[in-house]
Amino acid sequence: MDLSWTIPVVVVLAAVVALVLRYRKRLAERIRAQRAQRARDGLQQVRAALQDIEGILQPLVAAGEYLPEHTRRGLDAKLRPLTEKALPAVEDLVSDAREDSLRGELEDTLRNTQEIQRILREHNPQYVRKMVADHSKLLVDELTTDTAQQEAVVKDDVRNLVVAGAGSGKTRTLIARIRYLLERRTPPGAILAVTFTNKATEEMQDRLKQM
Repeated sequence: MDLSWTIPVVVVLAAVVALVLRYRKRLAERIRAQRAQRARDGLQQVRAALQDIEGILQPLVAAGEYLPEHTRRGLDAKLRPLTEKALPAVEDLVSDAREDSLRGELEDTLRNTQEIQRILREHNPQYVRKMVADHSKLLVDELTTDTAQQEAVVKDDVRNLVVAGAGSGKTRTLIARIRYLLERRTPPGAILAVTFTNKATEEMQDRLKQM
């Protein structure tokens, strides 16, 4: 049997297979390159959003000030879409792109994001602990306030709502707040205390005079 015709066929088939493999390789490389570019774009957008958040957060933290709750909630609302949607999508793209440089950029961004989350979670409790410690002679030794009262006294939020039953120490807490503000050099004329009855007003005045 003459098999001489099979040699050209095999050669042609081998060439076709080589072309197909080369095409698939180039296609895979193109897809990885596209995913890498999408990952870079996603990382750039996330980093820009993080910079905006840090621009608001860092001056307050550096000054050692209490982070107002409406500000903290606003920053947390800006951060949540990044951690729940944007960053997981970028992680998938980086995993498919298989580029070490991208993986390093992603890890840096994740660390930055986690640090911002930590600050938002821990800054105010740390502030409260520090203020209580700095003013412990007044709050603990002199006024014998409990933990909840101490927190209510030293929180420097725009609004600080205290809800408690009769006889639980609300007036003591309000007086402690006034003493705390005076101890921090707040001008007396900048402090206004309002009550519902003349009796409560006289009680507050008497307690402050005794102090």
